[in-house]
Order: sequence, then structure tokens, then C-alpha cells
Amino acid sequence: MNSVQLSSNQIQRIESFLQRKGIEVTNMESFTFMTRYDLNTSIKCKPQFRNLAGPGVFTFRLKSGTLRAFKLYPYRLRYSYLIQYLIEKKIPFTNYVPQEKRDMDFCYIEFPGFSMRLAYFTVLALILTFSSVFLLLNQPISVSIFGVVYLLLGVCLLYHGVLKQHSLIFDAHNLILRNYFQKKVIPYHELKKVNFGGKKYYKNVHPFFVEILDVQNNYHVFFLGNVNKKNMISAVECLKAHGIDATSEAII
Repeated sequence: MNSVQLSSNQIQRIESFLQRKGIEVTNMESFTFMTRYDLNTSIKCKPQFRNLAGPGVFTFRLKSGTLRAFKLYPYRLRYSYLIQYLIEKKIPFTNYVPQEKRDMDFCYIEFPGFSMRLAYFTVLALILTFSSVFLLLNQPISVSIFGVVYLLLGVCLLYHGVLKQHSLIFDAHNLILRNYFQKKVIPYHELKKVNFGGKKYYKNVHPFFVEILDVQNNYHVFFLGNVNKKNMISAVECLKAHGIDATSEAII
């Protein structure tokens, strides 16, 4: 599979973005991705007063001995562009550890998509939607405008609570993600790195999520339902047996 090909404009945009973060290409020593950033008081670092956790965290170690960390959001820069750029510049990806394929008994592991968060978001979205319909149909225009607001909030909650939450299945050949409206099948040979995260270290996000980096350096994050500790350990071992760098930072 071919990796992302960067244009000169994309390279310029990436370098400008990094410079705004205080990171010069010539001063890069290494980087980590798909792992949390923990504040280190023994060296100069930025952010200086807080940890960073959740999906999309990059941490750069500079030749000057300092650390620079940030959360990347896709509306600012595509993950795949930045990762491909760093690889082309031969910047070491220090928390990526290639795995050797090994024989393993057939594994079938399933993480159900249901969680109390999903139920809460769904019920709240329905309440807001029905409230919006009532206001739009039965109230004067000056009041019915709140119905539009309720409808937008209901759609937003439905998206975050239902569409973004997935069940996760590992079978003999594929990693399968499914929600109520779609199904995504990713063969193991297309996976490069997988990380599970959630709970204790991650505030204001879904309790559990999985980060996926494929061999083309495309990055994806999917939010999960209830997670069983035994299944998560088995999933990590299953992925490693297929030659995939798999880690878990989820606290159960």
C-alpha cells in the first residue's frame, strides 16, 4: 500500500504549523504519538502545568532537551500529513515498536457497543428532539426559535452518543468496527499501530476509545462502549501476534 504523498504546499503548511508550536524541523530529536503526555518537572517542557491525554496527542523531544506536546485536531491539520512528514524527515517514532508475527490460537474477541453513556445521550437527544417538535408546531415564532436550538442540540448529542460509538470485534483476519448505521472492516495486514485509552486519564471524552494507525499512516479514533479488562488484554496480545504494535493505556 502506498503512503500519503505530500505536495510542496502541504509541506509548507506543516512546517508553519510546527513553527507556531515552537518546533523547528532541524531541532527535532524524536516524537511520540498515540500515547498521553505526562508533565515532567525535571526538564523544560510545554505545556508546563498540565498533562495531555485523549486521542491525537503528539509529543516532540527537541535536540535542545525540551519537550513540546499538543493535541492535534483534524480541522487544523490532517494527522496523516504530519505523520508522513515526520517519517520522510526520518524523525524517530519512539513509541512505535514493530512486532514479529507469531503463531497464536484462533482469537475472537468482542467489545459491545452499549454503555450507560450511549443510553444517556440517546434519551437526552430524543427528549430534545420531541421538545423541539412541540415548540415548532405549537408556539409562536418568538418561542419556536428555541425549538430549532433544541433540535440542533438533539442532533449533536445523537451524533456523539450513537454515531461515534462503536462495538469492536476481532476475528481471525480482521478488526471490525460497527455502530447502528455502518460497519468498517480493517484487515490486520493494513494495521500498523493500535492503542486503547480511556477512563482515569481522560476527562471530558468518552470513557473508552481505540486509536488506529494504518500502514498508509492514516489515523482513526473510534469510541467504544463497555470494556472488559480480560478482553482488552487478549485483544492487545491478538494484535501483537498479527505483527501489529498494540498498547493499552485504558484504566479499568
